Amino acid sequence: MAQAEARRQASSACLDALKARFGERVSTAAAVLESHGRDESYHAASPPDAVVFPESVEEIAAIVGIAREHRTPIIPFGAGTSLEG
Repeated sequence: MAQAEARRQASSACLDALKARFGERVSTAAAVLESHGRDESYHAASPPDAVVFPESVEEIAAIVGIAREHRTPIIPFGAGTSLEG
């Protein structure tokens, strides 16, 4: 139980840091999370906690750095087909 709470706190701190850095380009809107939580595969949908819309390679690096600092996983999202890689 303590481990789950620690994960929740890290996720919350990560989200706060992302919002501080990217402002309105961090979305927690249900429709955005839903569309980024599913793809063309057979897996059940699993919406993320947030979606960030970077505009440069440097911003992607900043997102990765923030996630790493808070030990929070990230999942890259392309076209949503699950066929990117």
